Amino acid sequence: MAEKTQPSNSNTGGFPAEYYSALLARLIHKLNNIITVLSGHSGLLLLDPNLRGDILQPVQQMSRAAQLLSRYIDEAAVVSRAVPLLPESVNVSELFESREYSPSLLTRKQFDDGWKIVASHSSTSEM
Repeated sequence: MAEKTQPSNSNTGGFPAEYYSALLARLIHKLNNIITVLSGHSGLLLLDPNLRGDILQPVQQMSRAAQLLSRYIDEAAVVSRAVPLLPESVNVSELFESREYSPSLLTRKQFDDGWKIVASHSSTSEM
């Protein structure tokens, strides 16, 4: 009897998240090409008013399945563009103290030096 093993997440090869995002984007593009063919041909067949019932039903099922798969692929496309969060501790006092203010602007420090927040930055810029 063969022993079944579970796939391990530790074999990711140490690739960054951007690698997997780009890989998913390429896969989505290729799948969209296939969906276009299936949708196009099933759509053309459904335009035939003389299509026999025994052919019409499977073609309608193929068309609905292609539409459903297209929606799933669209959802995956949204995920592939997701920017991973990279949380880090930010010392707020340093953030505000490093700002240059106009001499005519009166500023007053109302927080202690140990106050920090957790913020995230992206490794890629959207701008």
